Amino acid sequence: MKMFKKVLTSLFLVSLMAAGATACDVPGTSDGASDSSSASEVVTPTTYTLSLTADKTTATIGDKVTLTATLLADGEAVEEDDFEYEIIDGAAYATLKDNVLTISSSAKANAVIKVWAKSGATKSDILSITVDIPLESVSASANGITNVESGGLVILNKTVTPSNADASAFEWVILEGSDLCSLSGDILSVNAGVATGSTISVQGKIGDMTTDVLTFTVGYPVESITVSADKTENVLCGEKVILSKTPTPTNADLSTFEWVILEGADACSLNGNVLTVNAGVATGTQIKVQGKAGD
Repeated sequence: MKMFKKVLTSLFLVSLMAAGATACDVPGTSDGASDSSSASEVVTPTTYTLSLTADKTTATIGDKVTLTATLLADGEAVEEDDFEYEIIDGAAYATLKDNVLTISSSAKANAVIKVWAKSGATKSDILSITVDIPLESVSASANGITNVESGGLVILNKTVTPSNADASAFEWVILEGSDLCSLSGDILSVNAGVATGSTISVQGKIGDMTTDVLTFTVGYPVESITVSADKTENVLCGEKVILSKTPTPTNADLSTFEWVILEGADACSLNGNVLTVNAGVATGTQIKVQGKAGD
């Protein structure tokens, strides 16, 4: 380090004058000689400080940040080029060569990298560089789920690009069916007792970006029903016939399903899916039944 010192030189001239004197009188005598007083000046030590600045305090992956240190002596900049720069926090997110800090690809959004400069025993204040990773896009999914049972749950998923971008402001919004469900974080909860066929729509948003709309149907509406019986010909009086139904989709809601006698209501009775032929029914009598659920 180049240090500067002030050398102070004091010159004292003492003139001794005495009217009519033929020789120098001794100071302090009663012959009218002048007292000489010594003068001294107190030298205040120089105060050194080190300032550190950067050409940017927010940077993204791959950015280079140039650090500049300045040595001050009593507040005045002095010539100095022997500085040492050091990362004291966040070394996993950046590399430092000389006075150039480079943001690494492993950096996370909002990560803070702290650095300082040193010149001998003098250190600068800590300077912080914040990592900013702009969000490019965001999408949403529910793992392919489109139907949810009344009282059931759906886990919503978001995908941000790049994956390490800041998505802290992301939120889910209910677009349709807000009275049928609730949101807690990434979990959509359907209220109990919601009618089958009801629709719920949600969407993710962050800033001015939105995801596609996710739409869920409560329950599994019946698309079609196939019915069969364990016997359809030569049914005897008093005999029982077991009726069967198969919905499409197979997990469709058949809570409203019922069997209806279309023909021969006076020749039989129904109990659940069991049809019983009455006694004394004439041979050749036809009985027709049909299953129905909703429309």
